[in-house]
Amino acid sequence: MKNLIQLPISKFNLLGLFAIISLCGLFAFSNANRSTPTASVAADKMNVFYIGIDNPITVAMAGVPTDKVRVSCDNVTIENLGDGHYNVRVKETGDKIIKVTDGTYTQEITYRVKRIPDPETRIGKTAGGSMRLWDFQQQKGLHATLYYFPLVEQCVINGFEMTKQSKDSDPINVTNQGADFSKESQQLVDEAKVGDVFYFDSVRCKCPGDPAGRKINSVVVKIR
Repeated sequence: MKNLIQLPISKFNLLGLFAIISLCGLFAFSNANRSTPTASVAADKMNVFYIGIDNPITVAMAGVPTDKVRVSCDNVTIENLGDGHYNVRVKETGDKIIKVTDGTYTQEITYRVKRIPDPETRIGKTAGGSMRLWDFQQQKGLHATLYYFPLVEQCVINGFEMTKQSKDSDPINVTNQGADFSKESQQLVDEAKVGDVFYFDSVRCKCPGDPAGRKINSVVVKIR
């Protein structure tokens, strides 16, 4: 039998062999990565969910038809609107984990849940200060306005305390139910004179998702 010829192993041969093995491993890793679809969940209007309102989201999973994708979340109502669009309704603050799966792979995306921020009490266009007598007497009540909020949602005034302070008389107090002036409140408004000051305190309103009314800012108006 002929003797086998042994080739000398140099450091260059070893480096070449290591490079080949590394490339093979990288190729296998890349293929494995491409076989795992990546899910994306995009809130259509904001980067958080708010209690008591519709929170539309769009869900996609790379390489997977939308009808094969399943979306779920614990203690959350998710309505499938079709074509990757969903509507999310939440009931409590904190973090919620949206799970997206095609039956084989599952990806989780965390969203913060908040309540709608406090609106601002207004009478007409003002949140307090001086107001012309004629303008004041055109008002029919208070309203709650949300500023710097990405959604068009309404908060409703539940009631307030109204106080009329005139120079020559004692303060007159009225408890008003609801946003519109009651008969007693409207009478004070109709009898307003230049120099009178009106206080609107203990203002409470209810926003979508609120279990009960919340207290918001007071308003002070001086008639000029």
